[in-house]
Amino acid sequence: SPRIVAALALAPHHDPTVAAASLFDALHRLDASGATLIVAAPYPESGLGRAIADRLRRAAAATPRHADEERR
Repeated sequence: SPRIVAALALAPHHDPTVAAASLFDALHRLDASGATLIVAAPYPESGLGRAIADRLRRAAAATPRHADEERR
């Protein structure tokens, strides 16, 4: 069964500007930790929130092979 390795907040009060700046670092840290399950609260799909939501969807859909290709 999954266990919680870390709980990360991308930004205080869901500030999309701060969250967008923190997103890639957080995903890389979670990937490096060997996390097999990431749960994320949704962001409003407008402005930067749309980009954040899109990146989270793509990360969720990526297989390890695809994730490696995205980093190149």
